[in-house]
Amino acid sequence: MSRERDLHLERPTRVADALPDRELSILTELAREGDARVAFQGLRRRLDVHQQALVRTLRRLESRGLVARDPAGYRLTEAGFAALEGRSVSPVPGASITLVSALLPPHVEAEAVAELLGRRWFRGLRWYGQSGGPGEIVLTWTTEAEGARVRVRAGAGTVTVESDVPPGGHPRFAGAHAVLSAIAELYGLAPPGPSESLVTIAGDAPGFAA
Repeated sequence: MSRERDLHLERPTRVADALPDRELSILTELAREGDARVAFQGLRRRLDVHQQALVRTLRRLESRGLVARDPAGYRLTEAGFAALEGRSVSPVPGASITLVSALLPPHVEAEAVAELLGRRWFRGLRWYGQSGGPGEIVLTWTTEAEGARVRVRAGAGTVTVESDVPPGGHPRFAGAHAVLSAIAELYGLAPPGPSESLVTIAGDAPGFAA
């Protein structure tokens, strides 16, 4: 998401070659997301792995210093990226298109968008993960059926909704519509007063539900 890495090096490394297939698939999935924190359930759905098996595998990767965990989710460490050198990490097949891009209200910061929408489930969408770059926060969901991604990018006073387009498929308008409905709540909020939190006001907005 926020950081691109060249993982198409010529020299294979023994670390990746020695990894079991399941561990390698987890590292590869996290590598596609750069610095993103990926939720446990997001990984489980993407990789179609049994919950207990995924727990054990992630613990092994953490103990080896290849994966790190914090409250936001799992991410690849520098050692994890190094372990994949010499292997080709291809992007998710298909293209990504912008469904809508709009200006945010002046009093709404990217961090407020992340707090309001992050980790929520919407109709047909399941929470996947979050990344942050200079002046931008990216929130990602996956569709229940195909695992296609729907993203919200917030930063520089704008919010953009993107959808993957799988090969031979179509943008995920239905799932994105639910996210757009939640974003629309931001535009009906008054600026917070001196002692008010925007997040508190938004969380109390009628009809705003996960």
